[in-house]
Amino acid sequence: MSAIPFLRLDDTGVYVEGGGYASVLPEGAFALAEGMKPSQFNQHYVVSGTFVLRPSSPVPVEILGGWRLPACPPGTQVIIHDRIGKETLAEVVTDGSAADFDFSLPDAGSYEIEVASLLPHVPTKTILEVS
Repeated sequence: MSAIPFLRLDDTGVYVEGGGYASVLPEGAFALAEGMKPSQFNQHYVVSGTFVLRPSSPVPVEILGGWRLPACPPGTQVIIHDRIGKETLAEVVTDGSAADFDFSLPDAGSYEIEVASLLPHVPTKTILEVS
């Protein structure tokens, strides 16, 4: 008996929670067509019965004097880590309407920017090497 590719959705039936291969379909899971890989759907959700790629949270772009996270939806969590100093420099949650979030980094170094907008967005992590 060959392994069946399958997916499991969260309790809302909207977001892909996991998947894999099994000889017997796990309870609450549904089979994928032969040749489909469960990993293809890790960042998908269901819209009107169709799997759709979830949008990504914003990623930093360089601007004059610093960095910008463009069009952050309200409720976006931004965490800035100094990778060399091993400390968290900022934790912010955006409010209001979608807006750009501008920030600067204090010194040359290596920074990790974590951005997590509310669902359906997929969180992002970006490493910035500043000289």
